[in-house]
Amino acid sequence: MDTPRVFCDFNKRYTRTKFGLNTAGTQKDLERLELSLTPGLRLTLYDYDGFENGDPAWLLADAVVVDDPDLGLVADVEPDSFRWEPRTE
Repeated sequence: MDTPRVFCDFNKRYTRTKFGLNTAGTQKDLERLELSLTPGLRLTLYDYDGFENGDPAWLLADAVVVDDPDLGLVADVEPDSFRWEPRTE
C-alpha cells in the first residue's frame, strides 16, 4: 500500500529531521484523505520545488509522525529519502 502524500512546507524545519505539519496545505490534504495525525503514521511529504534547469518539480521525502515533547506532532523525515519528481500541473 502506498503511503499517503501530504503537503509539508520544508521551510518549517525544527531540527535536522523534524518538520512542522501545521500549515493550511497540510490540513487540507489530511481532510481530503480523511486522516488524522497520529504517532506512527507514515507519510510521503511533498513541497513545490524545481530542477536546476528551471523545470517545476515536487520535492518528496518519507516520514513518520512523532509526538515530540517540545514541538508536538511533527514529521520525522528519513534524511536519505529526499528526492525530486517532475511536476506537470
